[in-house]
Order: sequence, then C-alpha cells, then structure tokens
Amino acid sequence: MNATVSLSAGSLDGNIRLTDYEKTEGFNRSHSFGLSETETKLRYRIPGDMLQRLLIKHQNLLLAFRRQQVLHESIDDFSYLLILTDEKGIVLAISGDTETVSRSDYMLQLGPGSSMSFSSMGTNPVACAMELGRNVYLQRSDFYLNSFNSWSGLCQAVRNSTKEVVGYIVLMSMNEVPYLFLRALAHSIIGNVEHDYHIHSERIKSWFIEEMFEDRLKNFSLTPREQEIAMYWMLDYDQKQIAKVLKISENTVRVFVGRINLKMHVNSKASLILKVLGAI
Repeated sequence: MNATVSLSAGSLDGNIRLTDYEKTEGFNRSHSFGLSETETKLRYRIPGDMLQRLLIKHQNLLLAFRRQQVLHESIDDFSYLLILTDEKGIVLAISGDTETVSRSDYMLQLGPGSSMSFSSMGTNPVACAMELGRNVYLQRSDFYLNSFNSWSGLCQAVRNSTKEVVGYIVLMSMNEVPYLFLRALAHSIIGNVEHDYHIHSERIKSWFIEEMFEDRLKNFSLTPREQEIAMYWMLDYDQKQIAKVLKISENTVRVFVGRINLKMHVNSKASLILKVLGAI
C-alpha cells in the first residue's frame, strides 16, 4: 500500500475511508505475504514470555486504556471489540461484550499477543493505519480475510506528548452500526485514553526525575538536609516554596543554598543541575 496516497490529517474529521486504490494495494500486499482470503485465523501470535515483556513496556498505555473500561463497557446495544495495540500492531488488550471477545479469541486467534500486521491478518484497520500514517475506517468488503467480512472497524493512533505514535486503538463492530455513530464513539474513547496517558506519563517522568536527583546527590558530600534542599532547588522550587514545604524560614533556605553551592563549586541552579548530572 502506497503511504503517499490520499493521506488526511491525523484527526477523525478528515476522510478516513479507504480509496479504491488503497484497498487494491492492501489486498495485493496481503496476497504477497502468502495469505489466503479463506484463512480463518490470524497467522502470528507472540508467546507468553514475550507478551509479558511487551505489557510491562507499555504499562502506562495499558493503564490509560483500562481506566476507560467503564465508558466502553456501558455499550450494550451491539456486539463490539475495542482493541489496543502497540506501535507495531501487536495486541496488548482487548475488550468488548463477553461473547464477542471469547468467540474472536477462540475462532480467529484475535487476542493479546496477536499481530494485526498485513502479514498476519491482511488488510485490517490497524495495518492500514500504520501503513498510511492516518486514521482509517474499514467496512466489511475492505477486510482481506473473509472471516471479517461482517465487521466494520475504525482505527486511530495514540500519540505521546511529542506526537510520536505509541500505539493504536481500533473499535470494531460485527453489526450494522451507523458509521457516524461508530466514529463519534471511537473519537470519545480514544481521546480519553490519550489524555489519560499524557497525564500519567508526565507524572511518571516527574517521579523518575526526583528519584534520579535523590540518588545522584548521595554521591556528594552533602548533609541529609542539604541533599533535601538541593533536590527541591533543582526541581525548580523557589526559596519561599522550599521554606513552606520544609517548615523552615526563607533565610535558612538561603543559607543552605549558599552552602550547597560552595560545596558543589557552582554558582547557579543550572550549574548545580549540570554538576549533579555529571555534565560539568
């Protein structure tokens, strides 16, 4: 499939259906991997130990996905699957109505660890989203495998704060669900997951930085109180804020900062950070 064809902006507001050319290219690519349209199961599924490592790697994304469980579990008007994959199309989690989830895993081998790449599943929403670099919607005849000819699916990338793709979420339905309804529902769920992921990732970053500073400060000849004040100082607390947190006077904080700078042979907050990080 040619990634330069009919690309749209990365939102659900653009044209996200496959063009005839994209569909033809997708089917040709699926066929080139030796897949038959009559195959009933996905070809690849990673073993349990590899899956466990993958789940640990993407635990923040998984947490954000699971926090939206209440929202999408309230859907009871149609059969559906909500699938989370990593950036390479490996399924990390799958939810939906119990019957559809069980049947998909048993009959199609579609579950955690399954690959939704062209070589494993042929033309499908995740594979097309990865290849085209945009959100996509597939209706029944767009799927390569006949087993999915009663499905429709909409896929959107999940991006981190620097706009890099960290995974994909696809909402698939087996019934005649209106396209605009599926589109609005997917937009709501995916937007919530991405927002939650950004917030949690920022918190993790903050915790990591604090732990790193705390650990590295132990390598210098500072007293426990000096280490504590140095850490808050490097985390960009001002002297008034440090005094309030530690319940000491601003003047005491000022004296400690002077001592820290003297011991560390630095003259500013920036140079202190660089010193602790080993950059100077």
